[in-house]
Amino acid sequence: MAREADFTRSTVLALERRAGGQCSFPDCPKKTSGPSAEGDAAVANTGMACHIYAASDGPSARRVGTKDVKQLKKIENGIWMCYSHGKLIDSDECTYTPETLLDWRRIAERKASLQQAYNSDDAKAKLRTESLAKLSCSINFLEIASAVRKFTIESCLQMLWGEEASLELRNFVIEIARNSLSHGGATNFEIFSSGYSVQLRSDGLNFSLSDLAEHKNGRGSQRALSELRQRHSNLAVSHQRRKNHNEVVITLAHSSGISLMGNPCSVSFTESVRGKEEAIIKIDELNTCDPTFPK
Repeated sequence: MAREADFTRSTVLALERRAGGQCSFPDCPKKTSGPSAEGDAAVANTGMACHIYAASDGPSARRVGTKDVKQLKKIENGIWMCYSHGKLIDSDECTYTPETLLDWRRIAERKASLQQAYNSDDAKAKLRTESLAKLSCSINFLEIASAVRKFTIESCLQMLWGEEASLELRNFVIEIARNSLSHGGATNFEIFSSGYSVQLRSDGLNFSLSDLAEHKNGRGSQRALSELRQRHSNLAVSHQRRKNHNEVVITLAHSSGISLMGNPCSVSFTESVRGKEEAIIKIDELNTCDPTFPK
């Protein structure tokens, strides 16, 4: 039975087409329609239009933004998913926030648009100028590898930054998390994505990326940092100690003009005298920063 806040048929069809007939879950390869064996003209549909802000406010509904039925039925409140991922986001509303789903939809529609206009390689290259999906999670020691891998997929980092950069960044984050939660005495390790940056935040002992990079016997952490530094000149990594917490930020810079301003250890200035003076003051204030690289 149809509910009052259900999408209209035209809205469902528009959501499907705007997503290119593919699930909007990051890196999900599933197409959501195809031929059915029931007849020569029959079509099998395995996709669904999901509400970003929940259409019900029951005990399990946490993505509640409005009770206005007209607003809930608008296309802006929808995202196209395959059945399995549609069920997943509805059963875990704490993880999949409205902000995350809105970013997934933005990226999925941009991907569909680029795939329609360009060949595969050009579409992938242009898609990398999109900002990451906003996502956050806490990581415990027993699930570091699986949690970090899940994060790189669901933040759209793997899709946007490329598989090679994603793999090496993942290795680096795993090593930093292991060191923080074991040798560093951290009780909490969090990872966030927003804009063009990934941030790692942990309590525990202070450490230095520059010391780690130069350490002869740094083992996993040193190797992961070295590979990230040598192979990806467009990734800048910095470390700060703030309020008894370590903050590591990895920022992607593009030749197309995306700056490093998402990195707290970056400085930009104009060619004017005032601009240079302001930059000098800012640099003096960054005395808690490890050197940002690539150098």
